[in-house]
Amino acid sequence: MNRLWLALLVIAAGVAGGTTSAAAQVGEDGAREFTVRVAVEEVRLDAVVLDKKGRPITDLTAADFEIYQDTLPQEVTSATYISNQTAPEAAPGLPGKRPKALAPLPAPVPEREEVNRTIMFVVDDMSMRFEHVHYARMAMQNFVEKQMQPGDMVAILRTGYGNSALQMFLADRRQLLARIEKVRWGSSAGRDVEFDRAHYNLSYIFDSQISTIRYALGALGRLPGRKAVIVLSAQPTIPKPVYTTVEEMFAGKDIDYYSRVLRQYNQLADEALRSGAVVHVMDVRGLMAPDTNVWTRGESPGKDYSGFGENFLDGLNPLPQKTGGTFVQNANFMVDGVGEEVGNMLQGYYLLSYAPPATTFKENRKDIYHRVAIKVKRKGATVHTRDGFYGRAADEAGPALRHPLQEAIFSPFQFRDLDVSLASGYIDGARAGYVLRSWIHLDSRNLTLREKPGEGHFAEVETVALTSDIDGGVHDSRLLRYLFRIPEANLDWVREHGIRFSLLLPVKKPGAYYVRAAVRDVDSGKIGSAYQFIEIPDLGKDRLALSDIFVLASAEDAEWIRSGRARELDETVFTPVLGRDDGCSPALRRYAPGDDFRHMVVLYNAKFKKEEPADLELQSVLYRDGVEVFRSPLEPLDVKGVKDFDRIPITQKLTLGAALGEGDYVLELLARDKRREEKDGLVSQALDFQITAPPASPAGP
Repeated sequence: MNRLWLALLVIAAGVAGGTTSAAAQVGEDGAREFTVRVAVEEVRLDAVVLDKKGRPITDLTAADFEIYQDTLPQEVTSATYISNQTAPEAAPGLPGKRPKALAPLPAPVPEREEVNRTIMFVVDDMSMRFEHVHYARMAMQNFVEKQMQPGDMVAILRTGYGNSALQMFLADRRQLLARIEKVRWGSSAGRDVEFDRAHYNLSYIFDSQISTIRYALGALGRLPGRKAVIVLSAQPTIPKPVYTTVEEMFAGKDIDYYSRVLRQYNQLADEALRSGAVVHVMDVRGLMAPDTNVWTRGESPGKDYSGFGENFLDGLNPLPQKTGGTFVQNANFMVDGVGEEVGNMLQGYYLLSYAPPATTFKENRKDIYHRVAIKVKRKGATVHTRDGFYGRAADEAGPALRHPLQEAIFSPFQFRDLDVSLASGYIDGARAGYVLRSWIHLDSRNLTLREKPGEGHFAEVETVALTSDIDGGVHDSRLLRYLFRIPEANLDWVREHGIRFSLLLPVKKPGAYYVRAAVRDVDSGKIGSAYQFIEIPDLGKDRLALSDIFVLASAEDAEWIRSGRARELDETVFTPVLGRDDGCSPALRRYAPGDDFRHMVVLYNAKFKKEEPADLELQSVLYRDGVEVFRSPLEPLDVKGVKDFDRIPITQKLTLGAALGEGDYVLELLARDKRREEKDGLVSQALDFQITAPPASPAGP
């Protein structure tokens, strides 16, 4: 089954884009499809041409362009300018812009042929601290309020986690602003503690960036027109390794991120071309202090606020150049949305065609990356375009995906009829294998609840869960079918609060993965999906490790984790919650002031000898909206009665004081083994949750 999923994903990445609506108004050949295309008989490339001041040039012809493939000149057979600009939005019966005093009109969803620009924001929250997430929200809010046009479709994708309800493409500004407000700092973000800056592996950040961009391109390829992917990141550049001696270089003391990541970028550039998408990368750290190499938040220059201990100014990010986009750094684009340069590049583009050499698509040259260069004869003009493609024609992509669940799990933008939330965590591992437990919360408002007289109501769903790596390759997967029986007395509660259940997924190897889940209503066919980035350490190495933090919604949860029977997949059945209870869904984690919740972790590989008892410490840190609000003292872990120091379950209770206000919180748990060096003896896990105001009490008589 894994081979099937992998094959389907590769197929999805190769689908070419659809027809742009602007093409119907350009040129005499109205029937021609104005799309980016790589085919044996013709290669069509898109290009943006700007003048010295960064303004679009729109009056060029084929004679003004030169195209080179693998340094050899090619004949330009056509050049058509396609404008993405639309008329200003107007109120009914009123010319020009709608008066500010009037409430904004709800925007209807454009039909396929009416879509003007499709824009995907990728928020790289894996690299961000709290203020970076705030800056990213500001940039997107300003774009929606100032730069969005009628016919635009906009969606948001996060590198850490998300669900299809959040990521759906929207044309309504009010709905988009509400979605942007939901982009919050959480446990997958770059927490601002010394531990993270000293120990965080940048590989996870780059892997999540590449995987998420590839995820977006696979979905964008099915949408019409030319698309833009705007990556907002606090780690937008690739650091080059620094070696002081030749011995250090061969010893691999410093990770060569640049060479490793660069190998992925040619494939991404090819996928972007075939999807008709351009990638722009923007540094959300903002302006640098004058005459320094640091980013500031209003403090005096000289202190490093990059979030990971280095500034990485010497690094490069070739992806925008490879796809025809731009790289924006040291700019106050938070005031102007995506900034003037990106805004100008979104106004329109040229579609250029040429007949490729006969050897381009030969069978033995499919894995050759053909370099392309486009030049303009007009003085002072700058061209932004693709830098190449692989020798595989568009018609070699294969058939489209068939089963809706197979397609939904890799495409969060088309299957959003069910609101699905996901929370996953790993446990056990090493010799016997790892297990992921995934809690799924299903909003039942769009779920079919069929009635059987005298038996209550029933809901039947199919659920797929899997792990995928940076390349989209599937490692482990599971398909289950559930039939939920809801007693009549619980029906109203379920309709209001939804259904929560959990499943187990075996994972063969440690590593960085996306956990993806999709749920399908068997009766109606409605589908929703969700995903989460997760890191599983190698417990076979003699290093201290923590499992993920599990919220204990029931006694059943605690017993399962404590028992060590996590690997008994076929014998483990978790009771779904189909009625009123006192627990909170681990997938939602929403609490009111004064609530409390229990949580559990498992500490692995504690150092212990009979003559030297373990010396372990724990510490809890609580953040609110990115600011530390509580830090417990380092407290010794009571190991009395512990028999297996390779696996120590730890249960804690967090009481949310009534004085805690509404906001986004992160609970971080740090564990230290004092008998080890810090690099092997200090570990951390985090859990994000929300505190919301309790519902208002009903008025008295």
